This record gives sequence, structure tokens and C-alpha cells, in this order.
Amino acid sequence: MREYDTYKAVYCGLCHQLGHTFGPLARFTLSYDFTFLAMLAMAVTEEKPAFDKCACFINPLKKSMTLCDCPSLLYSADAAIIMFYYKMLDNQADQRGLKKWGARLALIFLSKPHQQAAKRFPHLEEALATASSAQTQLEQEHCNQIDRACEPTAQALSKICEQLTQDTNNRRVLNRFGYLLGRYIYLCDALDDLEEDQKSGNYNPFLQAAEMAGEPNLQQCRQQAMDTLYMTIGEIGKTYSLLALTNFEPILSNVVYLGLKHTVSLIINKRSDQND
Repeated sequence: MREYDTYKAVYCGLCHQLGHTFGPLARFTLSYDFTFLAMLAMAVTEEKPAFDKCACFINPLKKSMTLCDCPSLLYSADAAIIMFYYKMLDNQADQRGLKKWGARLALIFLSKPHQQAAKRFPHLEEALATASSAQTQLEQEHCNQIDRACEPTAQALSKICEQLTQDTNNRRVLNRFGYLLGRYIYLCDALDDLEEDQKSGNYNPFLQAAEMAGEPNLQQCRQQAMDTLYMTIGEIGKTYSLLALTNFEPILSNVVYLGLKHTVSLIINKRSDQND
């Protein structure tokens, strides 16, 4: 709790960076994931964060402490735009009804920001384009191997994180850390979508794996997802401990050692409450 104001200031700083770089609508791509990425970027470099009071986009009459524009925020903002662009491409292909049309409208808005971000950081564009294509291929094949299904997202986050620093030791650790984090993100999404995917017939690696063993059982799928996620979280913690950090260590440690597991619990409890 003592670091909450700092965390919120970085979150607000990313919001300002998105708006300043891509226009006000880009602020709607804001997420905690890329707030974490911005803090991690500043933690593995010598970059010194600077804060100032700025007016809030949602409430212009209110000023709040905000991280000033900096290279780490720009990198995170560009990563957010590129990743959101490919997420909307995926939604356009897989979703139906309003979600499909919403994705089409989002892609129209994202066209120019995506081009700008891709030009600034071509390695981000290449990594996410490759991951998107590979993920689509695996889903079309109805891949029933969970490790293979995670691979594109894991590889994309690996490339994103290793670019945060030029320090050889940290870069090697960040490559592995990003890989595991991408795996965690993919598995969390799959766990969260389990019931909806079973009803709609959409691809889900846990359902596909269960079908190979017989009739899919949601409880067994959920347990397999939890076991796989907890193993991944353990590996993330071990890898994170090898990083040399200069900033935000208490906040980052809180996310890694407490927040990741807490997110899994929230997903499981949400589904349990819905079933009750």
C-alpha cells in the first residue's frame, strides 16, 4: 500500500503518453500489463523517473501525480498499441456479432497509431506479427498441446522484455522472464475463457487437451490450468530474482510474488460465484 501512489503515477503517466503520442482515443488501450512493463523498463536501466502534477483526462479539474514522458513510457505505449492491434485482428477473425464489428471499428482507429509504433520499434512489430500468425495457425490446427499453444505469446513477450536493456546479464534474464510471463498471460486468458469457449465452440487449449483424453470435464480442465499456472508462476519468481533492479523493486516484487497468484484466484473465484 505504501507504494500505491507511485504505481498510480506510472499508470497515469502511461495514459498521458498514449494520449500525447497517439491521440485521446489511444488512452482506451491503457492496461496494468503495460504499466508493469514501463516500471520494469525503468528498473533495469539507469533511467531516472521524474514526476509532476497533471490534469486527469477523465476529470480535468483534478490534478494527480504523474510520471513524466520518458523512453520507457514511449516503449510501453508503442507495445500496447501494437499488441492491441493484433488482438483486434484476432477478434475480427474469431468473434461474432457486436464483438466482431467492434474489432473492425477499432482496427480503423488503430491503423495510423499502429504504423507509427511499428516504425519506431520494428522489432516489436515483427515479434507480435509473427506471434499472431503462429497463434492463428495453431488454433486452426486445434492444437491439443498446451505448451505449443503458449509458445507464440511466450516468444513475443520474450522479445519485448529483452529489449528493455542493453545490459548483457539482465537482457538474458529478461528474455526468460518475458517468455514465462507471456506463457502466464496466455494460460490466464485460456482459464478465464474456459466456460465461454466450451459453449461457443471456440478454441481453448485446455479443452482440446481434455478431448484427447475423453469427454472434456470443466473441473478437470480448471484444475489442470491452475496446476500449470502455479508452476509457471514459480518459475517466474525464480527468474525475477536474478534481475538487477535500480527502481520500483517493492512494487515489482509485489506483482511477481503476490499479484500473479492472486489473479488466478480471482478468476477461479469469479467462476465459482457464477456457478453458485
